[in-house]
Amino acid sequence: MSNFISAVILAAGQGTRIGRQKLLLTLGGKTIIEIAVAAALGSKVSETIVVLGHQSEEIAQVLKGLPVKTVFNPDYRLGQSTSLISGIKAINPKSDAFLVVLGDQPFVTSLLIDQLIDFYERSLCLIARPQFQEIPGHPVLFNTSLIPELLNNLKGDIGAREIIARHQDKVSLMRIKNESASKDIDTYGDYQTAKEYYSKTLK
Repeated sequence: MSNFISAVILAAGQGTRIGRQKLLLTLGGKTIIEIAVAAALGSKVSETIVVLGHQSEEIAQVLKGLPVKTVFNPDYRLGQSTSLISGIKAINPKSDAFLVVLGDQPFVTSLLIDQLIDFYERSLCLIARPQFQEIPGHPVLFNTSLIPELLNNLKGDIGAREIIARHQDKVSLMRIKNESASKDIDTYGDYQTAKEYYSKTLK
């Protein structure tokens, strides 16, 4: 029997470095958050949870009608970890593992997610993540046995890095060949680069 895998998409940030809600910017006619959600919905994940915060109503309107569960993080201004906590708390109790997806990574595909899930299931690890050359990236897949530890230790903008480091011997890294798969959009320059790449490669 296949594992029940939850996807938690973090979409609550304020986009301070880009100066606007970057998840509502478009690539190829779709918003960045739509692209991220479509990757999860097109994959093997069993449920997709989107954590909202900044401009939540606008993002919720964009996602209206899609088979996703949205949760609002009232503390989103306090850092990414608060959104991860909100998402974890919304996970189905029967979930075996959950995937943390950053809403501003439009080059994460359904195929990459499926490959990571398959890799995780073969590896029998607690944490799986992609790695380009020597740089580990997102999305990150966690066994749900780590949920109590995550809820007790997440704070500020640290996210799950400390927990990952604590369980380094139980982390499996899946090597990938495409650097763009784990690139995010933080600045307007990143967005312009993504638009150029998207028009050439994925449109």
